[in-house]
Amino acid sequence: MTPEGKVKAACKKELKARGIWHYMPVQNGMGVVGIPDIIGCWNGWFIAIETKAKGKKSGVTPNQANRLKEIQSAKGLALVIDDVEELVIILDDCERQLKEVHNDGSENKVAEEPEKSRIILPR
Repeated sequence: MTPEGKVKAACKKELKARGIWHYMPVQNGMGVVGIPDIIGCWNGWFIAIETKAKGKKSGVTPNQANRLKEIQSAKGLALVIDDVEELVIILDDCERQLKEVHNDGSENKVAEEPEKSRIILPR
């Protein structure tokens, strides 16, 4: 298995363990160029994960970068991951923010201290 393949497998395992619906689009030349490696839906959010081998995050192609920006513009969660531990931290942070929002009784706000977060959830 390639180094990137190991990251993909670890990300898929983590998503499955958390019950996050996901799939890996097959790249066959007929779809959208640059689509991320893993697409998912979690707590009503669209998630896109582009995986890279450890230390190779800068290897995102222009097409991949464009797709990730488009997803972010549409309020989706677009990530570039080169280590599953980073995904764990981000997902844990998202769960913490969700708890803060729901404990307040409001569904239309982000966590009180988003500056302490690695990621701010889409509204």
